[in-house]
Amino acid sequence: ISVTTGLSDDLARSVYRGLLDVAIVSEPTKLPTGMSWHPYASESLVVIANNKCKGEDAVEVLQSNPYIRFERSSWVGELINTKLKDLGIKVKTVVETDNFDSIWEMVSCGLGVAVVPQQGINTKTDQRLDYHHGKQNPHDKQKPRNIRMMELGKSPIKLISGLVERSANPKAHLVAALYESLKNRDTISK
Repeated sequence: ISVTTGLSDDLARSVYRGLLDVAIVSEPTKLPTGMSWHPYASESLVVIANNKCKGEDAVEVLQSNPYIRFERSSWVGELINTKLKDLGIKVKTVVETDNFDSIWEMVSCGLGVAVVPQQGINTKTDQRLDYHHGKQNPHDKQKPRNIRMMELGKSPIKLISGLVERSANPKAHLVAALYESLKNRDTISK
């Protein structure tokens, strides 16, 4: 078994070229012919801000502070950008990165605000949860206590995760087993 990380569109391209058998990715904005998408989980995208940042609600926070943007050319970045445009929110981008952990760190240090996956944060205890098991993950950090989270808009943005594979995959039976295992642990929120 070989495991690799990367942006969803890069991983999907590697699957399409036959370099990978399957990839766990965020919901594709587009897939070439001959590719299959199998969604199995979702999580909300939220606005995060240092407690000292200006603004009371998500819109004020995003428009009144420097914005730390997730890679705009990625599928997740496109999803976030579309929501911001739909809501008429204008941001002042100061940093763009493809790493959510670095975004959390920069926001914690007060360098700006961002839109990120909720990442299994239990909002009552501020503990990060193991996304797949619904319990505290001893290998993960606590959400920094100086960060507040807010929903973006009346209907939260959902980041859908799933598997992408070639439709004519000789290892389809293994992909099916992986999908069933993931699907049985997670459900897609409507």
